[in-house]
Order: sequence, then C-alpha cells, then structure tokens
Amino acid sequence: MICRIENEKLIAKVSTLGATLVSLVEKESGIDIVLGYDDEKGYLLHSGDHIGATVGRNANRIAKGQFRIGEETYQLSINNGPNNLHSGVSDFSFRAFDVKEVKDDSITLSITDNDMSGGFPGNLKLDVTYKLEGNDLLFRFDGICDRDSILNVTSHSYFNLNGADENICNHELKLYAGRVSLNDDDGMATDKVIDVTGTAFDFTDFTVIGDNFRKGHENFSNGGIDHNYVFENMEDKEIAVLRNDRLELEVRSDLPCVHVYTSNFIDRFTGKYGKEYRKYWGICLECDYYANGINYEGFIKPIIKANEEVSHYIRYTVRKR
Repeated sequence: MICRIENEKLIAKVSTLGATLVSLVEKESGIDIVLGYDDEKGYLLHSGDHIGATVGRNANRIAKGQFRIGEETYQLSINNGPNNLHSGVSDFSFRAFDVKEVKDDSITLSITDNDMSGGFPGNLKLDVTYKLEGNDLLFRFDGICDRDSILNVTSHSYFNLNGADENICNHELKLYAGRVSLNDDDGMATDKVIDVTGTAFDFTDFTVIGDNFRKGHENFSNGGIDHNYVFENMEDKEIAVLRNDRLELEVRSDLPCVHVYTSNFIDRFTGKYGKEYRKYWGICLECDYYANGINYEGFIKPIIKANEEVSHYIRYTVRKR
C-alpha cells in the first residue's frame, strides 16, 4: 500500500513495503527528487539497490556477518562477498510494515522483528515516521528491544535534483565531514580513516560531483563513492548540502556518520514515469553508524540496550534556489 502525505511545500508518498520513500515532490517546481518505481514489483525485482527503503536492523556491512555483544557472539547471513550487507535475509527493505498512524502531513509505520531473526538477538519493535514540516521531510525511527542488540537504521533514498532526467554528475555537493573511511577489496570499510583534503573525496566546499569522479582515487568503488564520511558524535549537525541550478537539498542528523553512495553499480533499468536509470543516476546520503563499527575500537557502537528506547532522525530540507 502506498500512502500520500502533503503540506504547502512538499508531497511525499510512502509504501508499507520496506517503509519506502516512493516520491518526494517540491511543489513549486513539480520536481520529484527521489528515484523509485511505479509499483511494488519494481522494488522487489531490483531489491539489491534498496531504492528508497528503510534499512535495518543494521544498515551497511558487518565483516563476516559476525559481532559480539558482551560475552555472546552472533552470526548473520552472508550476502555481500564474505560479509553481511544491510542485515541480509532479515532486511526491513522488503518486509511489510503496519500503518500505525496517518495524518495529512505525516505517517508512522511499525514492524516487529522476532528474537534471532536473521541472527539478531532480541524482540525488536520499530516505528518509522515520515513527517512534513514546511520545506522539511523528517525521517525518524524509534525502537525498543528486550535484549541488548544492534539498531542501526537508515533511509536508503537515491536523490536526483534533475528529476532523474539525467545523472547527478552536474550536482554540487558539500559534506561537513573532513574524514572518510577507506574500503578493502570487498567494499568493507576498514578502520583506517583519512583526511579528505586534496583528494577526490574532498567535498568540504561545494564541488561538482563529476569533477571529483574525473579526478579519481585508487579507493573509489567502480569509479565512484561508496564510503563512510565520519563525524563520530551524536549531536544535531549539518551533514550535507546537494544542489543544482534549480533546487537545494540540505541533510541534518544526530547519527555519527553518513555513507555516501553515488549509484556506481546500478544497471540500466526503468524507474518511475518510464525514466531510465543508469550508473550515477542518484546519490544516497545514508546517515548511520560507522560500517562494521560494532567490531572496531574507537567508534560509537550501534548497540540498543535491553528495554531502553532509542530514537534518531534524518532531516531533509528541500528549497528552490
């Protein structure tokens, strides 16, 4: 089921399949700034791209699908080389959420994930809320679990301010993080974090994305970015600004990292409105915890304590320029 919410500035559509953001339209320009499909079949057919989905219990990768909490070691499914990506078989992206509450400008969806589902301990109850506030779309998740476990949820929307009429190489991007993780040969973030200054990862000032693609870096993934940018604090903060000559998207969050993915591995296929999507056709700004941070020292752990409610948010502000 797809639900529509609207205010004076924005229209959003959300599917109960994966609590997925199907569309986000800036009303004055009429531009839909997220990739998606006309029906649920498209999301299932191209499930590996996670387009618009709410990803959890754990977004991003966990090395060998293994982690420890206290004295217990847990094993997740392996679905990305030797690693677990986006929670593997238990990923929320392709599961049905219940509609908990709908208003004109907001919707809250809920899901219950059973103890040891996909290898994760504890019975988890999760609410996902999309709320329009002026020019803002607020994405918030609230979770509670009856055992110590992992909770690292993100929105996997692909943004394209051109309305998906062309790729995002002409977009300008500014990231407020000056450090980025390096990946191993399997795309897993290592615990090595570098200063971006002078590299093709540097977006500390507004930079045309395609210019940095052309500059290149030996650690790029298939010619683009698929990397964690590191803040490592839980404060409200500016994460990124994406803009072209018509629109500007600002991202804020209280989560400690943003995983930037420039759709380097998208194969050619048809999305909404009959538009063809290809490589570099969208950019994901996935606010989350450090990839595999549960297994590294020196990073904030995505641990949810038994019976303690956890809440985090990502705020997207869409403006005409």
